[in-house]
Amino acid sequence: MHALKILLFVCVVVAPLAGLAVLGEVPSYGQSPHPAYPSVNAVLHAEQGALDALGAALLHRSPATTRAIGFKNWLAYDVVGFIDDRNVVSGRGDWLFYHPELEPCFDRRRASRSAAQIDAMTQVAGAAGLRMVVSMSPDKATIYPEQMHPLTERYWHCKASTSKALREALRQEAPELIDHTPTILAAKERSPQQQLYFHKDTHWTRYAGVLALRDTLAAVLHRSVAELPPPGTTAVMDEHTPDLSAAMLLLPGSERVAHVDGRIEATLPKVSASQKTVLLRDSFYGVVIDDLRRLFTGVKQFSSATAGMRQPLLTAKLLVVNFVERNFIARTAKAGPFSWTSHMGRGIARRNAAEATKVCGDYVDVRADGQVLKTKAITTTPEGFRVVGNDPHVVVPLPAARAPGERPCVRLALSAKTQTVEIEIFLPTGRSEDNSFALGRTFQTFVDPKTSSLAIILPTTMAGHSIRIDPGPDRLRSATISLIEVGAASTL
Repeated sequence: MHALKILLFVCVVVAPLAGLAVLGEVPSYGQSPHPAYPSVNAVLHAEQGALDALGAALLHRSPATTRAIGFKNWLAYDVVGFIDDRNVVSGRGDWLFYHPELEPCFDRRRASRSAAQIDAMTQVAGAAGLRMVVSMSPDKATIYPEQMHPLTERYWHCKASTSKALREALRQEAPELIDHTPTILAAKERSPQQQLYFHKDTHWTRYAGVLALRDTLAAVLHRSVAELPPPGTTAVMDEHTPDLSAAMLLLPGSERVAHVDGRIEATLPKVSASQKTVLLRDSFYGVVIDDLRRLFTGVKQFSSATAGMRQPLLTAKLLVVNFVERNFIARTAKAGPFSWTSHMGRGIARRNAAEATKVCGDYVDVRADGQVLKTKAITTTPEGFRVVGNDPHVVVPLPAARAPGERPCVRLALSAKTQTVEIEIFLPTGRSEDNSFALGRTFQTFVDPKTSSLAIILPTTMAGHSIRIDPGPDRLRSATISLIEVGAASTL
């Protein structure tokens, strides 16, 4: 018996290494890259943790490991009928859901801030001649809540309230954003037998994708979706390898869905080739990427907001951005594309500054004629605006439009003494007489010791409203503003 135990132990230790030696390294799986190998020097000198890191790297790459994971998940999913994994949880029947889409809970206030941030960037881009069309793909749990398993309610208990808060915020703060949810829900009600999302995949099917494509295309072309031909399917069935079961749980099998009729898709109208387009897409638009390339001639496509976006944004006429519902908050966080610190945000800011420099004029000092400005922790002096406390800001009225389509402009003469300083400009919605300022509805830029001026052009809807300029958080970390001017530019 003792010898048998030793033999079993040796088999357990040797099997992963033997599998790796004979069958080779497996691709990465479960949304996790392979752990890095430690350096040869670290292993030879037996540095702390080096041997553990080597073992983890070899084990993760071994076919024996993937087979063991697949077997464990087969027992849970196919035999027991329920799985609760780090990335995947069971729904009813054979349905699977992506764990991260169920758990993020946030309230209306947080949703409103993110929605306002998206809308502010859209308006700043539009003022510079870059039309920005933003769309959101719904989570599978939003479309098929009835398929969620009661045993996983601890994960999805706030999904309905979060989804409601999100959409209320979008209607109030970002009414131009395209939410594909109504389109997909209408299709579900119209044809319950039509598969819109895969059972074992987090994504929608191609049929749902071409429905969403019509939302975006209609918005770009200023047309109604009803004017576009509805999609259809053929008798042919497409095979699809689902990501939740195959890529994450390492289970065999595929799903079959009706093939979308390409003859109908070929009749969709194209966007003019003069509309230079930049596309930043989430994985949901991947199922229609060939359609997007055909309909948007010469589109420059990005799956993440990389530095490569900056140059195309200077000359593009159209920026299409798609994200999935579960990433709503993350997309507006500091590392997200809707942050002004992102490559997309900086590209739009640069585009706006170039437009303001080119077309703005008729500038006047905001202190002309003895006008008194609303300020906090700032005093006005003959030399400019001096910060004297924390949370400094000054409220600046924008000139009313003298002609239809006239855009207001703001120009600052400023400097930063020793470090890079973030300047935040709170914007009005431009859709009502309300001049209050909301978190998220801002334009942010950075000033360093080499900066001497800053110009921004705003949409015509903001003419006659006010903005709030925050030069920094406090007296020691604020830019020095010597002059604030407002001006105007003609319509686009």
